[in-house]
Amino acid sequence: MRKNDKTSMKITVGLGSIDDYPDFVRAGADEIFCGYIPDCWMKREGFDNPMNRREVRYVNVQAGSWSEMEILADMRAALGVPVTITMNSPYYDPDGYPVIMEMMIRCADIGFDSFIAADPGLIDYLNRNLSPADRKKLHFHLSGETGEINRYVIADARKAGISRIIFQRKCSLSDMATMIRTMREGRTCEMAARSDSYVLPGKEKENRKSAPMEYEAFLLNEMCEFSGCYCNTLHCDEFAPACRIPYRMESGKTIPDDFPDPDEDAVGAGGCGLCALWEMRDIGINVLKIVSRGNYTENTIRDIRAVKRVLEILEDAPDEAGYIRRMKQELFPGGCGGVCYYRQRTKNK
Repeated sequence: MRKNDKTSMKITVGLGSIDDYPDFVRAGADEIFCGYIPDCWMKREGFDNPMNRREVRYVNVQAGSWSEMEILADMRAALGVPVTITMNSPYYDPDGYPVIMEMMIRCADIGFDSFIAADPGLIDYLNRNLSPADRKKLHFHLSGETGEINRYVIADARKAGISRIIFQRKCSLSDMATMIRTMREGRTCEMAARSDSYVLPGKEKENRKSAPMEYEAFLLNEMCEFSGCYCNTLHCDEFAPACRIPYRMESGKTIPDDFPDPDEDAVGAGGCGLCALWEMRDIGINVLKIVSRGNYTENTIRDIRAVKRVLEILEDAPDEAGYIRRMKQELFPGGCGGVCYYRQRTKNK
């Protein structure tokens, strides 16, 4: 086990209401991500083909209007913490690609130049149709809804000019490590090398290829039993999300009908990867996701402060065992909830 290098890891936090932006920044968030669904999209597509994976507009999960986006842009300019816009549905009707591209350019014009995208067809369309000037100023993060399952996906994303990989919830730490190591060693697979998809033009392709890739992983909240890239349910108040519906496991174990919701007063009750932070940093994860769009503001502030404190413990810990022991003593003196994002890690230790 290597010595504890003091490697920076950023905290990215979901924003449901623009009013929360200053509070999240003060709590310690390094980045914010949020959704926005314009009126033109709703008139065209409605809820049947949502622009992002928080489909509703009338609760605190989106920026509610363009005027709110402009206010958020002013706050971002004042406080300096970047905001990434989510356009991460797994797929769209290709007829809607021009609308999305126009919205991205409009967002970039007021200071939002990073976007989370999941649809490979959309990424390919943008690379082929954005002007060189617009493509140069836009940065794309590959959503966990894409389903990053192997080095082929990562290599193709690299060719497409993706600046960050967001690993899907079901990706194990060992798979993350293999994919990151393969990219850092420059072993681009033959399949990606032959592919004509997602290719950036000329010099821009070389510039993006030489830029460092960032890697993001889920850390807190909303752990789901299913893979987002295969999920076609809606996350809205009218229907129970599929991840909350009781179901029978193949082993024969059944979740009871009165299965309780997570304790909202506990850090990581809905999904937690804090025990794995030492290993996550070792393999090269440099961005930690707190899923929080639609959550109570005070709970998100609590989560940000908790992760900030845990990163301090990580930096000072002499070894992995010492880190986990001290982290649990401070955050979970009565024991954690056991809802582990990276459970396979504990089984292999």
